[in-house]
Amino acid sequence: MASYPKPLARKTLEKRYQAFAPEKREFLTRFFTAAANLYGLVYLEELHRIYEELMRERKARGHEDKNYVEGITWDEFVEFSAILRRDGEVAFYVYELTEFAEEEENDPKGRLIIYRDLVSTGRYKLDDVGEMFEQQGDKDYYIPMQFLDYERHVVTPAEKKLKKFLENLKSVAQKVPLLFNNDEHEDAPYVYNKFKGSYLKNIRSVIRRDEVLVQGIGAEKMSYADRRRIFNADGSYRTFAEQMLSMIYDTEQDPFYITGYALKFYFGELERMGVELSNKQEGQLLNLITEYHNTLRLRSNRGFQPGELFRTGVQSNPNAVPQFLFGNGYKEMIRNGDLNLEELRQGIFDDGNLSLPLKKSILDGLKELEKDL
Repeated sequence: MASYPKPLARKTLEKRYQAFAPEKREFLTRFFTAAANLYGLVYLEELHRIYEELMRERKARGHEDKNYVEGITWDEFVEFSAILRRDGEVAFYVYELTEFAEEEENDPKGRLIIYRDLVSTGRYKLDDVGEMFEQQGDKDYYIPMQFLDYERHVVTPAEKKLKKFLENLKSVAQKVPLLFNNDEHEDAPYVYNKFKGSYLKNIRSVIRRDEVLVQGIGAEKMSYADRRRIFNADGSYRTFAEQMLSMIYDTEQDPFYITGYALKFYFGELERMGVELSNKQEGQLLNLITEYHNTLRLRSNRGFQPGELFRTGVQSNPNAVPQFLFGNGYKEMIRNGDLNLEELRQGIFDDGNLSLPLKKSILDGLKELEKDL
């Protein structure tokens, strides 16, 4: 396969961008960014179809917004995507067919927009891309009326509740494990917890496990996902609560996501932050993560929430309650004794942050889970 080209100098790029009117350039950059963030992967031909469908629906519904530019042709999409391929400052790649598939010739229709986090380094750098293709299958694309809103992360009510819960956790342990998954490293060292007594919302630092990453290779050589998780845009550290929320988001969006592993990872990360959860807090956290997952616009679902895949195109129902599904990871944790079903059920009953429809949806999911135990 061919290699992906290096970015061009900014001055050269700006000359190429001048072929497009400023408002058209701004719209297309935002549109491509939103698509990469929402879908993870999308062929250029599909993206132009999505654009045309979006603009038709916006016009039919009487949406008028100067930020949405009408009448952009297929040829303009092709030309603009060729410039974006060489722009190292955008949050996505534009791969040609010969760069990700065993093809001898390129076709603009087959250009693939790939969210940056899905491309790693080395021999297996496109493994996540292949798995994302498998997860997406032939699902429809979610096309929101306010498409450009998704050029940035859209915070949901469920995320706000999860963040508030994480912010109010306190680091209380005298010592914290240095390595990941301490139960697999019985001799793993513990180190003094210098943040003991502080709430996660007040700790702006890096957990000890990541100190090696930051000090060893430096922030500039870290992956895009790691830099975003640990640092703010100005280079300052994010709080432990913010880093934890970022870990959860990245894991939920991972095409190789497995529920049981993810939950163990979350609890392990909190342990490395010095947090000691009570049984009640464990139940509350599981409920919040479940609600968060089921209301998250997943790239593996082409932007749809897990419970709304029956809706297609630009249709939406803001009052719909997601269907909560518990997979094999939960079953395994219950069978192994890592998760108590009755405590989880009681935690749902006692959680004042959950609406009655959401409680019913989660409890119905638990009933279905219990049938398979």
